[in-house]
Parts: sequence; structure tokens; C-alpha cells
Amino acid sequence: KRQDGQGPYWDLITQLFELAKRKAGFPDDGMSPISETFCRPGQRQLSLF
Repeated sequence: KRQDGQGPYWDLITQLFELAKRKAGFPDDGMSPISETFCRPGQRQLSLF
């Protein structure tokens, strides 16, 4: 299945990412991003164009 995050290539990429994360010193706390802290930019960003 394509573009779904499954299969042997996906497993390899996941392992490489976890290894790079450990080498960089990021904690392995299993936390996911909190969506409540995200806010959409307002109209003022559109004035740049």
C-alpha cells in the first residue's frame, strides 16, 4: 500500500528516525504534539501579499 506508512521501507525509516533522535539527545517520552496549542494565523499574514 502506497503513502500509508506501512511495509518494510516504513519500518526502516522509523528505525533510522528513532536512532537519530536518540543521538541528538531528544527524550523518548512518547509524547505527541498537542493540537490545542496550534492557532491559525489571522488576516494580517494575508496582507504580506
